[in-house]
This record gives sequence, structure tokens and C-alpha cells, in this order.
Amino acid sequence: MLPKNIFNIRTLSVGLNLKYNLLSGTIPKEVGLLINLGVLTLSRNNLSGELPEELGSCQLLTILELDGNSFQGTIPSFLSKLKSLKLLSLSSNNFSGVIPQEISLLNELQELYLAKNNLSGQIPLVIENLSHLYKLDISYNNIEGSVPEKGVFNNASALILIGNDKLCGGIPELHLPKCFIQHDKKHVPMLLKLIIPIVSTIFLFAAFLLALLIPKWKIRLTTKSRTNSLVTQKLPKVSYGQLAEATGTFSDTNLIGAGKYSRVYKGTLQFKEEEGSNQEAHTVAIKVFDLQQLGSTKSFMAECEALRLIRHRNLIRNITCCSTIDYNGKDFKALVFDYIPNGNLHRWLYPEKDDHEPLSPLSLTQRLNIAIDIADALDYLHHNCQPSVIHCDLKPSNIL
Repeated sequence: MLPKNIFNIRTLSVGLNLKYNLLSGTIPKEVGLLINLGVLTLSRNNLSGELPEELGSCQLLTILELDGNSFQGTIPSFLSKLKSLKLLSLSSNNFSGVIPQEISLLNELQELYLAKNNLSGQIPLVIENLSHLYKLDISYNNIEGSVPEKGVFNNASALILIGNDKLCGGIPELHLPKCFIQHDKKHVPMLLKLIIPIVSTIFLFAAFLLALLIPKWKIRLTTKSRTNSLVTQKLPKVSYGQLAEATGTFSDTNLIGAGKYSRVYKGTLQFKEEEGSNQEAHTVAIKVFDLQQLGSTKSFMAECEALRLIRHRNLIRNITCCSTIDYNGKDFKALVFDYIPNGNLHRWLYPEKDDHEPLSPLSLTQRLNIAIDIADALDYLHHNCQPSVIHCDLKPSNIL
């Protein structure tokens, strides 16, 4: 919990930084007592609830960072009282509703981060009037409609809009689809009145034919959907005993990789695909950290923090983690990933003669596509994550 007493220190003027802790609960109303505070950073905790209205009393704030928590409700309009605010970060929370028009009253605002929430509606046109704003990140929300073209929206490098599939328009450098302009029914040309019924008839006929074909590939689609269900279904918490059983007590026969801080095992875990269904076996990769190595615990915490918010089609999905003690009472930490069955890129680029499963040489097109996918993932890690993630050990053997 955030201790209320800390907000009674009214002489706090430079900043209060409590990020990367395990603080939970809500922000107490006493935060409004910090009327001289310049910087408030509560990022990467477990705080929740709605933002207290008293926060609007901290009118000398220049930086407000609340990202990486579980705050909910709408983005409150009282934030517009923070006239000195230069940086506002609310990313990676559970805020919903629309982006409030009152944001435009923050005339000194330079950076605005609203990524990875549940925001909807359109981008307020008035944001383009913020003359000092040079960075805007609204990625991975449900924002839709036309993107303005003035102010910060006139600089493609200043915007991060990815993950909002219904956005359109904007400057050409954004490469967004053109916006569809809906005309008044009174002005619909006679030609369209003729075309629409014809197209509708063709569509219905095609749908009828499709319905006849569905039974033939229903079984095939059902099989595929079971394979892909792992992408959307979160595993429950796993114990040391489950992981030990899944890997044959971490047998070397199931070892598929090793590094400075960890060893990776192939294993099979049982879990329910959906509520009420039977448990089914799924193959996973289990990364077990060697806690005898200096720095391995720090490496585990860093990976948990980085993987917690990462979502990208070219990055292996972290399913769950396990931090407990083993049967000998020693600390045990592991991460569980989707298992990628085709091996690493090094094996495909430099196949060994004694390989039991000879691999076909990669074509130039395949190599180019792999390079593009790698670059796309790195671009996401460097520019669309907050904070940015740097891999530091990129090589063919680490690309699956």
C-alpha cells in the first residue's frame, strides 16, 4: 500500500519516485497535499482503482508517470488543471472510454503516452493545437476514425498508432487507409441505388454456396483452432512439481538449450483450454534459472518485467512464470514459453551433416522474409515498448 504519511511531507518539491516496487491499492486522497511537487513517478507497481480528484491540486507537476499499473475508469478531465505538465504517461493500465477533450488545455505538454489501455472513440481534433507536443503514443487501444494532420500529427516519427486497426487518413507517411466519407442518403446517385441490390444478391448467393462447403472443412478448422487456442488461453499458476513432472525431473534428455543464467527444457503440461473442458497436454519450453549464478535472479526479474507487456507476432509468447522453492527447500525460478518445434535459425543456415532430420536449404526469398520479421520485432522492442527493450544477444541460435 502507498503510505499516507508520505503525502504529509509538504516540503517535497523536486520529485517523488516510487517506481518498480510492489505497491498495491489506490492512490490516497492525501496526494493533493503535495502542492509543491514537480515530479510524481509511480510506474510499474500494482496500483489500481480510479485516480483521485485531489491529484488535480498538484498544479506544479511537470512530470506524472503512472504507467504499468492497473488503474481503471476513464481518463479524468481534472488532469487538465495540471497546467505545468510536460510529460503524462498513463500507458499499460485499464483506462477505458474516450481521450478527453480537456487534454488540449495542457498547453505545456510535450509528451503524452496512452498506449495499451482500452480507450475507444476518435482522436480529439483539439490535440493538434498543443504546440509543444512532440511525442504521442496511443498504440494498442481501440481508437478509430480520422487521424488529424496538424501539429504533432504532421510528424510521422512523433506518432505511435500501431494496434488501432480502425484508424484512417492522416498524412501520407503514416500509410493509413483513406477514410470513407458517408454521404447523405438524399444525395446517393441513382447508379448506386441500382448497384447495391445487385451486389447484395450476389453476396447472398455466395454465402449460400459457402454454407454448403462449410461441413467439408469444419473438422479441419476445429483441429487448427485447438492448436491456436494456446495463444488466447492463459495457463493457470504452475508449481515446481508440475514443471518437474513435465520435464522428467529436468532430465538432460529433455534439455534443448543452455545459457549463462539458465537451461531450457522441453516439457508437456496439462491445462484446460476453456472453462469446463477436460485437461489437455501441450508442449512447452521451460526456462529454468541457475540461481547459483550471480545475477541470475536479476535476469529473471528483468525478463518477467519485459515479457509482462510484450505482445508481437514475431516474439515467442511467455505463457506463465514460476517463483517458488524446490523439494530441497531451495529457491526456484522458471519461465514457461510456447514451444517452437522447428529449431533455431543457426541450424537452418548451417545444417550439420550428421543431422538426423536433413533440412532443405533456405531460399533467398525465405531468408529475406526472416530478416524482415527479425527487423520488425526489433523495431517493436526498441520503439513501441515502454520502456524500450534491448535484446543484447541477437544471433541465429537465439532466433527460432
